[in-house]
Amino acid sequence: MSAKTRCIIFGASGKTGQILCNRLPQDKYEIINVSRKANATIHLPGRGYVADLNNTDSFKDLIQANDIVINLAHARYTTPILECCPPSIKQLIVIGSTRHLTSFPDLAAKEVNHAQQQLEAWEGPWTMLHPTMIYGAVGENNIQRMALFIKKFKMIPLPNKGRSLIQPIHVEDVVMAILLAMGKQPCMQKSILIAGPKAFTYKDFITKIAAASGSNCIVISMSESLVQILAFLTRWLPFLPSITSEEVQRLMEDKNIDTHQMTQLLSLIPRDFDKGLEELFTSKK
Repeated sequence: MSAKTRCIIFGASGKTGQILCNRLPQDKYEIINVSRKANATIHLPGRGYVADLNNTDSFKDLIQANDIVINLAHARYTTPILECCPPSIKQLIVIGSTRHLTSFPDLAAKEVNHAQQQLEAWEGPWTMLHPTMIYGAVGENNIQRMALFIKKFKMIPLPNKGRSLIQPIHVEDVVMAILLAMGKQPCMQKSILIAGPKAFTYKDFITKIAAASGSNCIVISMSESLVQILAFLTRWLPFLPSITSEEVQRLMEDKNIDTHQMTQLLSLIPRDFDKGLEELFTSKK
């Protein structure tokens, strides 16, 4: 019987990390769940490892040759991970974001781009997956937050008449993309965009969420400046989740993603948004 491959997961206690840990076949992988708190991963398969990604001394001896390392914590932590990562590992998988494609000044986008540049300069085997908006995880703050706005106001203002495009991906499909990329030679030294099967307008995005959550909603067109004012006011209304100025700016951008690499390299066919919403709101009942 061949020895198991060690799979080290940074950010294992996060929403995507917990799902991934439970999907990894334990007969194939020795799972090491890395988190800042000892009790954060106690419920997950595998063994826990306490480390602070801001302190490389806390995990400098963890990563060994032939390990698969997955960074789900944040792309900004690619720097310290690479410092402790020998090029002789089997693969380093980093989760980035299609946010790095934005034309607006954005710190998170800069961090993702910096991480990609570091990987491209590294001698070891790596894969970077860039998901669009992720939805479907327990406690995620994308669809649920919008459903809350819809329930309270029945009316959602959008700039550009809600015609900008969006292409969200279900969290289970993100996890599947990771599993399909693990150890796959054609995915090495590749940066791959992962998204839902097709783009649709923000207006459709809102109406689909309203229907799936059992609410009614009207989308009204509003100038970006007025939407920015409303977003600012959400900071002072404790009963509403806040919306940032950057989020309003990104409402003006089309997020229609080329999924050719995803289908060719990963053979991933993600679920339709309507199906994903049905699963999400059925599980909440």
